[in-house]
Amino acid sequence: MIIKKLLLYLLLFTSFGLTAQEEVKATYSMKPNVVSLKLIGAPTWPLGVSFGQMINNRLSMEVGVGVFSIGAGLEYSLTNPRKSRFNLNTGLFGSVNFDGYPMVYVPFGFSYLGKKDFQYSANVGVLYSEYVYSAFPNSHFNPWFGISIGKRFSREVLQKNGDGNDVMPRNDVEKTDLRNVFSGKIGGWSSPIIAINYERLIGPYFGLEFAVGLIGVSAGGNVYYPAIRPSKLSLKTGVRVGSGLSGLSFENYVYVPIGFNYMSKSNVVLGLDIGPDYGSNEIGASLKIGIAF
Repeated sequence: MIIKKLLLYLLLFTSFGLTAQEEVKATYSMKPNVVSLKLIGAPTWPLGVSFGQMINNRLSMEVGVGVFSIGAGLEYSLTNPRKSRFNLNTGLFGSVNFDGYPMVYVPFGFSYLGKKDFQYSANVGVLYSEYVYSAFPNSHFNPWFGISIGKRFSREVLQKNGDGNDVMPRNDVEKTDLRNVFSGKIGGWSSPIIAINYERLIGPYFGLEFAVGLIGVSAGGNVYYPAIRPSKLSLKTGVRVGSGLSGLSFENYVYVPIGFNYMSKSNVVLGLDIGPDYGSNEIGASLKIGIAF
């Protein structure tokens, strides 16, 4: 009788152990894109919509537009989202309100991937802003929070890792071999307003650009994701510095573009971006059309 009980306990323990081991090794087919409705938080304020794209298992890029702000940022998962539905995360977000005041937010929070690919998130953190009233005397830092609900979509192509457990996106999409983009640029509020623009693609994800205009010059770098390739739309951000004529004198500026880039099958490039101009404390914008070669 005792032997039978021991065998029963051993069987139950073994079954439980195997089940627990399977749960630990379980992987989730995390869809790489997400559209979210956000309250407070960043980069939208106080209510807005954002689009996020996974760069790898842990890092995501996000752009968003709110009622009073526009911005972008990076979110980093402290735990593996392909191992658990509940994950901790942090990040860095920058935005600007429509009066031209910049805001920087460093959050710490969590996200939960629920049924039908709905994702629920909440965070607390520190916000830097000259526009928002500070809870601390003589300071521009504020305690802050944010909540959001999103829908993940666009199933990725998956493959097994070397250990046979983790799942990673398969990087088999053909990228462009072109390295030069020559274009004309029109800037809405950022100098130079009309310019000839040259961009050197260091790779499909990065580019260095230079512009010479009628009343100004600029130089900067761009980051693209997904990679630039024919007939595909890519998110774009980066930084551009320059000098342009304002009234009777030249003024320096720093422009942070947030936008999109499209390359056609015939190598025609169309780019559109908008973002904060930290020289004039206004919202800037630019449109460029060119050819890659």
